[in-house]
Amino acid sequence: SSTVVSETLVPESMFDEKIKQLQPAFIVFPKSETGQQAQKEQEQKEVEKEEGEYRITDPLSGIVMRRLSNGVRINYKRTLDLERPNHFYLSLVSPGGLYHETLEHPCALRLGLQAIGEPDTLLSSGVALVDANDFLVDRSMNMTRDMRAEEHVIHMDGHNDHLKDALMFAHMLYSNVTVTDRAVQDLKHMMAIQREQVLLDPATNALNTLCGVVSRDDPRVVMPDETTLDPLDARIVNKELREALSTSNLEVNIVGDFDVDQLEDYILRYLGSLDELSPSRDVVDPSYSTIDPDLQRMDIEKTIPDTAERAAVVIGQLGPSMYGTTFENRNPWHPITNAWVNGADSEFNSNLKDGMLLWKRSHPLYIPVVLDLLEPILASDMHYRMRDGLGVAYHCNWDFVRNRRHSSGLWSVEINTNVDLIKQAVDAAVEHISEATFGEFELLQAKAFLLEDYHKGKAEGHKWLSRMEGLQQDDSARIDFRHVNDYEKMVRSITITDLYDVWGSFNTDPEQIIRCACKTVPADVDVNDDLLGFKEGDSAEL
Repeated sequence: SSTVVSETLVPESMFDEKIKQLQPAFIVFPKSETGQQAQKEQEQKEVEKEEGEYRITDPLSGIVMRRLSNGVRINYKRTLDLERPNHFYLSLVSPGGLYHETLEHPCALRLGLQAIGEPDTLLSSGVALVDANDFLVDRSMNMTRDMRAEEHVIHMDGHNDHLKDALMFAHMLYSNVTVTDRAVQDLKHMMAIQREQVLLDPATNALNTLCGVVSRDDPRVVMPDETTLDPLDARIVNKELREALSTSNLEVNIVGDFDVDQLEDYILRYLGSLDELSPSRDVVDPSYSTIDPDLQRMDIEKTIPDTAERAAVVIGQLGPSMYGTTFENRNPWHPITNAWVNGADSEFNSNLKDGMLLWKRSHPLYIPVVLDLLEPILASDMHYRMRDGLGVAYHCNWDFVRNRRHSSGLWSVEINTNVDLIKQAVDAAVEHISEATFGEFELLQAKAFLLEDYHKGKAEGHKWLSRMEGLQQDDSARIDFRHVNDYEKMVRSITITDLYDVWGSFNTDPEQIIRCACKTVPADVDVNDDLLGFKEGDSAEL
């Protein structure tokens, strides 16, 4: 009986009814929350009570945390972006992401998230169905969707005049979003075409192969093929999307030059009037309990037809998670001090009374900052060594997959080379990784780069969104205001010893590094006649 309307008028009476029914309010933070958040760094926080309601305010960063009676978490910061005045930035963060998808319906949530904001995705306004794309376009609001391993995030930004509309959009999205069958079919077609196109790039192809080896060909991790996409329909996609868009663990981050009282009124009206909804299953699907590389497929080579000779190799293995938990039989994360232990003679164990060292090694930013520094150091060193020193590659790119909830992470290196230099490039990369060294000059360069980007980001509204993420996520208890305020201090405190200690948690054993290569061959060469003309070597020697 509802009518699809392209105009974007949403009746305020709908919210009046919901407010009358639910009586939304800001609530006192749960005791466990204040214990972990407010008391952990009490000198950096002040708790203010206003008319029986609580807020947690960090005086150093200016970030304010609020909690709604329906479970929605709010983090906001008032700032002035000189490049984009009178502008707001907003993110809707829900735990889950790829790790929330099930083996029964892989890619359903990914497809549903991609459909939000596209034509033929409908939001309920109470009296009619509103086309989500029209709603955004008519208000000149930008929206992007980010499907990560552990979260699915919706980013929005626009002029302050439309901040109310953005929160109204969030209400309709988390109340009742409907992806039509036409939208599902269009997106399935688009994903299939995209897969064919991007896998014709040797580097992307090799990376997809590595993902398959690490996950044992889990269809939720590799790029979706016809077998994954064909069973999906609007019923399945909508079911998985609504399961993922629950309010009980929704975190809303808002940054901009707004009036605080007006913002809180909008939050109460449009987010407080959401029905409380909890997911019916665990945030992380049980089948994602481990990352388990298939060491029977350590060396894989694929070929794709192309007139131009191109080749790429992606190598990788397990690394630490964001907070130091690492793979079996490697340096453990100390259970009492939360400090990295690297043997009886390590710097930490010989200086347990060193207050600065204890602060650093027990800080939740320790592993993330060291990874931030290692990435450019490793990338630069390998790039120049393999390109200028050995001449076996013309580009190298490092990447770390950093998990907060998962027990391990993943490191990988993409190497672009010539077809006849694949073996030499792989051998040189593996040798370099297993014998990696770090110098003071390179560390100083990496620090200067990170701090320059950090200070630049303090003046950019959208950079604050990522810094606020996780402040109120129950399963990310180690994230607090220290993540925001201590970054510069942590960067400056890192030493060469820290780099080596954390690097020791990476699996860099040459006998276990996974090697995935992809090269082009002339189109007239006989290859397997499948979707992309792959010819997969059976444990091929690289």
